[in-house]
Amino acid sequence: MTESNAGVRALIRQLQDEFNRTLDTVYDLPQEYLDQPCAHQCARGGSARGLLLHNPRHSRPRRFSKQ
Repeated sequence: MTESNAGVRALIRQLQDEFNRTLDTVYDLPQEYLDQPCAHQCARGGSARGLLLHNPRHSRPRRFSKQ
């Protein structure tokens, strides 16, 4: 493994750890909290749950077309 690949791998692991900490926080939220109204335009159905479910769609990798 080259030094640059090791650096990228370390950054990916850091992102994974941070994402897992965020998920742990979400897992501990009461269901009632997730059903509360949310005014964010991406909150499908107008709830915090809808916002959480919608956001991964923004995070999907996009396929680049060949030019």
